[in-house]
Amino acid sequence: MNVIATSTAFQQDHNGYTHQDPGILGHLADKRPELIREYLPADSNTLLAVMDKSLKERNVINLIVASKQPREQFYTIKEAKELVEKGYKVIDW
Repeated sequence: MNVIATSTAFQQDHNGYTHQDPGILGHLADKRPELIREYLPADSNTLLAVMDKSLKERNVINLIVASKQPREQFYTIKEAKELVEKGYKVIDW
């Protein structure tokens, strides 16, 4: 199951506090770690890599927290895919 949260605590769009639940990260993190994946993609390439992985997975809950607003591009698609697969990556800025 994929859950996409787009109203983050860091942006006050027209929905404001009525659609936000920053606690959802904590609520799901308290559950069984083998069933829960939490993603906070930093840019669109990372979001694409997260969605590709999430749509292929079965029997897990994927929480994806992503902005509805345009963001800077930090990673190439290759870097983003590696970041999502490994869970971390050293980036030479």
